Amino acid sequence: MNRICTIMLASLAILSAGCTSYNSFGVADKDWEQLTPEQKDMVIKGYNQRKKKETETAPFRDAISVVRDGVFLHHLQ
Repeated sequence: MNRICTIMLASLAILSAGCTSYNSFGVADKDWEQLTPEQKDMVIKGYNQRKKKETETAPFRDAISVVRDGVFLHHLQ
């Protein structure tokens, strides 16, 4: 009986660990609540900088993807 309870508790712990929710800035909600306003501001600024860089580099990333896929398809023929 103890073995079954241990297995059930371990399964519950594993399942609950995978259910952590994150805010739109990629920080776990429980961690976000513990941040100071200054730390939250730093997280938001970092997130906005990453998104800006992603937007700026998107045309290059897309061009590389097209070339890579073209080379791959060429080798399949």
